[in-house]
Amino acid sequence: MQTYTIVIPGRPRPKERPRLGAKTYTPKATKDHQDVIGQYANIAMRGAMFPGPVSISIVFFVHGKSGDIDNLAKAALDGMNGIVYADDVQIKDLRLRLLAADGKHNQGTIIIIQELNPSLIKHWGKVFLQALQETFGV
Repeated sequence: MQTYTIVIPGRPRPKERPRLGAKTYTPKATKDHQDVIGQYANIAMRGAMFPGPVSISIVFFVHGKSGDIDNLAKAALDGMNGIVYADDVQIKDLRLRLLAADGKHNQGTIIIIQELNPSLIKHWGKVFLQALQETFGV
C-alpha cells in the first residue's frame, strides 16, 4: 500500500465560511492557506495521485487558541483536493488530532495519506451491519 506524509510548517488555519457578495467566494486568507497546503502536497506526492479510496490521518499542532478541529481539517482536505486525490469523495477513513504546540515556532500540520484496501472497506461494512443487528435487531 502506498503511503505519503505531508509536513506543513506554520500555524494551521481553519477554513473560514464563504463570504457573500455579488457572488459567493472563499476568503483570501483561506484560499492562500489552502494554496500553501497544496504546494506542500505537490512536493510530497511528486506527481502521484491516489486513484481510489484513501485513509487520512491529520495531526494539528497549535499554540494558543486553535479553532474547531473540523474547520482545520476542511482547510487541509480542500487544499489537497485535485493533488492528492481527484475528489474528496475518495476519503473513506479520516482521523484527526489537535495537539498543543510547544511554542509558536513549533506549530504545524502532519498529514499521512494511505491507499485504502477495498477488502477493508467490505470488512467495515460487515462490522457495521453486525452492530446494527446486535443493537437494533435489524
